Formats: sequence, C-alpha cells, structure tokens
Amino acid sequence: MISTGSFLHMKKIKNTNGDIWINSGGFCFQVGNFPTDSDDLDENYYIQPAYPVNSANPISGDLNGRSIYVLDDTPLFFGKTGEIAEVSAIHELNIAGGTLRARSVRAKSGIFFAPGCVVQVNCEISSDGIIECYGGKISAESIDARRIRFDSAGGPLNVSIQSSVVAERYEQYGGSVTISGGLFIGADSAAGISVNGDYAYHNPAELSVSGDIISAGGITIGKPGQDTRVTVLGAMRAERAISISGGKTFIRGEIESQGGDISVIGGVMNAGSLNAAGELAIGTAEDFYGLNDRITVFIADKLQTKGPIRISGGTVYDGGNIA
Repeated sequence: MISTGSFLHMKKIKNTNGDIWINSGGFCFQVGNFPTDSDDLDENYYIQPAYPVNSANPISGDLNGRSIYVLDDTPLFFGKTGEIAEVSAIHELNIAGGTLRARSVRAKSGIFFAPGCVVQVNCEISSDGIIECYGGKISAESIDARRIRFDSAGGPLNVSIQSSVVAERYEQYGGSVTISGGLFIGADSAAGISVNGDYAYHNPAELSVSGDIISAGGITIGKPGQDTRVTVLGAMRAERAISISGGKTFIRGEIESQGGDISVIGGVMNAGSLNAAGELAIGTAEDFYGLNDRITVFIADKLQTKGPIRISGGTVYDGGNIA
C-alpha cells in the first residue's frame, strides 16, 4: 500500500500527492514535466527511490487521476489503485503482475505484459516498439505499435479492443483476440500478419475482427493441422500474397490479394468474394500434408483471378461466377 508518511522527512519532496515516478526499482511522488530522456532529470525534484516496487509491495492506493512515469525497466506490480490517468515509460514498460486500470498506457521502446496480468485501458495502448503479451486479459480502446505479438504460451490470453489495431507487423500465436474496429498493417512485409497455433499451449488462436483487415504486406493464417479460427465481418486485403494453411477462415466481404497469389493448402475458407492479382492455388500437387481431401473453399459471390486457378484437391464452391 502506498503511504506518503515515510516521505515527509525527505527535503526534496515537493508534493507527496503528485504523480509517481519509477526509477531504480522504486518510486516516489514528484512534481514537474515528464522528461524525454533520463539525462533530462532535474535535481531540484529528482530523488532516489524510497519505496521498492515488487510482487510483495505492489503499487496500490487511491491513484485516481494521477500518472505513473517510468524512467527505467523496473517491473511494475499492481494492487488496487482505481483508474490511473497515464502509465508512461521513456524506454521499456514491464507490467509484471496484478490489475492495471488506466486511461492510457504508453512506452517508447516496448510494452511487455506478463502472463496473468489484467489490463483495462479506456483509451490507447501505444509504443514506438513492440507490444508483447504471453497470457492474461487485456482490454483497450485501441492499440498502436510498430510490432504486436500475442500468444498463449504463458497462460490463457484474452484481448478485447473496442476500436482498431494499427501496427507494422501483427503476430498471434494462440489466444483469443477480438477487435471491434479494423486491423491495419502498414509495413510492406511478407509476414505483415501471421495468425497460427504455435505456442498456443493454453487457448487456441482465435481472431475476430468486426471491420476490415488490411495489410501492406502479406497475410498468413494457420498451419497444417492447427485449429486456427479467423472471422472478419468486413473485407480482408493484402498488398502481397495471402496463404491459408489450416483451421477455419470466414470473411464476410471480399478476400483480395492486390499484388500476389492466394493459396489454400489446408482448412476451410469461406468468403463473400475472391479477387487474386496472381494465381489461386487450392491444395498442393504433391499433397505434402495429406490435407488435400479435407480442404473446403466456399465463395458466395464472384471468384476472379489474373493468374491461373490451380485446384489440386479439396472441394471448391462458388456463386456461379468465375472470371
């Protein structure tokens, strides 16, 4: 439990009811602007930590409307705090345990959520680096990062985003992720979006998107034999190739590769329409994975490609319009 009494004898403390600054494994209450770099600390208000932050001493107390600024990589453990205004780090932010309730969570280099954490953010979670989570429960209005990685290797993972997710790369290995807006990937990469069951030790990979999935790179879904499930109520478009290798993929709108092939080598794919800038390949000629007979492709409306259509196995249903 945070207590201000033990700080009153420290001469450099100006306001024990101010924001909390984390440094060197501990915290103190501070007044002043959040520095952009540790070298910008002003000795007039900076003091050495007087209270450790660890699993035995979590951050707790009446912190409604106050902010936490992290100056190093001290792992943060949370107890009961109310809603914190902002948790911000000038480098990496490590949420190591407990329940974090905040209006926003930001970090320059990366944000890491430990398995078992509960994170409830009313606005955005954002980072110029990676956002990474291996289990826990995360709820936020939006997520914005250079790279996002979710998986259920460390425990059950459940993520709920009320608007959109924006990144240069999105990787999901297990876990349940629900996005009420869209998933937008801006980097031109063959692996712009990857969703499969690797490391899904606690719950299988499930991705549900109410809006569109749009990738400036490629999209890969599933691996042979995996129970991956992807549901998109809008369209799914990629600048490069789209590959579906297992599980069940449902696209209510159009699935489109604007600069590559579309291949289905395993699982079930259901789409409103399909448009491939390259070829459409169903199954593999050699049936490497022994899945050709179990592939199902259903296109409700129009199926068109600029390249050849190669069907090596499985069953293909279309709405009667093949171009």
